[in-house]
Amino acid sequence: MLKGKKKLIIIALAAIFCTGGIKGQNLNPSNNGNTPYSRYGFGRLAETSFVRNRAMGGIGIGLRSNMQTNVLNPASYTAIDSLTFLFDFGLNAQIANYKEDGLTQSKWNGGLDYMAMQFPMGKKFSASLGILPFTYVGYGYGGVDSTMLTLPDNTQESAIYTKKYAGDGGLNKAYLGFGAKPFKWMSLGVNVGYIFGEIANSYAVSFTNSVISTSTAYSYLSASAIDLQLGVQFMNTFNEKHEVVVGAVFSPKMNMWVDGDYITSATTTDTISAHHVLNIPTKMGLGATYVYDKRLTVGADFSVEKWGGVSAVAVDNITDTDNTLFKDCSKFALGAEYLPSLTSRNYLKKMRYRLGFNYSESYLDILGSRNKELGITAGLGFPLRSQKSMVNFAVEYTKVNPENKKFLSESYLQFNVGLTFNEFWFFKNKLK
Repeated sequence: MLKGKKKLIIIALAAIFCTGGIKGQNLNPSNNGNTPYSRYGFGRLAETSFVRNRAMGGIGIGLRSNMQTNVLNPASYTAIDSLTFLFDFGLNAQIANYKEDGLTQSKWNGGLDYMAMQFPMGKKFSASLGILPFTYVGYGYGGVDSTMLTLPDNTQESAIYTKKYAGDGGLNKAYLGFGAKPFKWMSLGVNVGYIFGEIANSYAVSFTNSVISTSTAYSYLSASAIDLQLGVQFMNTFNEKHEVVVGAVFSPKMNMWVDGDYITSATTTDTISAHHVLNIPTKMGLGATYVYDKRLTVGADFSVEKWGGVSAVAVDNITDTDNTLFKDCSKFALGAEYLPSLTSRNYLKKMRYRLGFNYSESYLDILGSRNKELGITAGLGFPLRSQKSMVNFAVEYTKVNPENKKFLSESYLQFNVGLTFNEFWFFKNKLK
């Protein structure tokens, strides 16, 4: 049985998880979303993997572990034994650096990232549930310019005006997943998710000439959707110390319902309420890992999201949506984990050492330009006294390069910390 203090910690964290879901708020609106590019589409797509995966470049489709939850492929849930209970949560902090026209700026943000739990449902079945980020929206920028104005008396005057853009919010995904292992060499899984959240955008133009009224526009959006992910993994162990796992995942195209209020104000205020039926795209991915002696893991993933088949209907009426189109996007990731010894008492030899790399492209085409992202990752796993529970640390450096070199370029240095409780939750102690 779990000790009293550990039970209290888990119950408290579970309460936070439930509260976050009930309120329907983004886990952390500014987390990872502090970028002007989140003004477009649904915002910046979130990284849904956990800290261990992130330290390994974001791989997970072919990854199995009896010690940590891998939400990237629900078929992996069957890797835990019939007595184990897992509870995972993650925090992060990042510094974002922006560069445009020789000017640079840096911003910090961070906070709660994800929460999840996993538990067995018999010898061949398991389940997981949790809450994850889906997209982030967070930006604030503007500029000063001038133009010639025709005044009421038909005279012309040069006027200086200020433009301001701001946005906040994002979408979350609460999920419930199941895994089954019908054969020793195959595991199947499914995640059913509910995507929800709110996004707010604003735009304002104010003139120094008091004759011209300030113009503002706001949009407040509420979105919801059902998400489905199917997964499979094939496992083969040979010569005792060698194991190969090949995995695949597939998510069909699903509807997303968006209710929006659009408010414009100048000399008068007008409000338009609208209902959009948009989509979340078809997604598919393949992954494979090789494990030697349960100490060395090397893997690779490749995934595609078919955003090009999703309607580019405006999710707000402010953001130049006529020039913003969704495009198919892909991601490639490599990762490795090394455990020096399975039996050593030396703490450094019981730690897990991780490295990774990934390359991806944005699902947005903004004025003919798409962003390419290159990431390098590293991390450590610090075992706790039980040898099963673990504190995971990962650091990620991501460089965002727009195809149009005149556009804003970005780089991120992100620090992730995750805690995994791994206990014999269902074990009943008969000793008194």
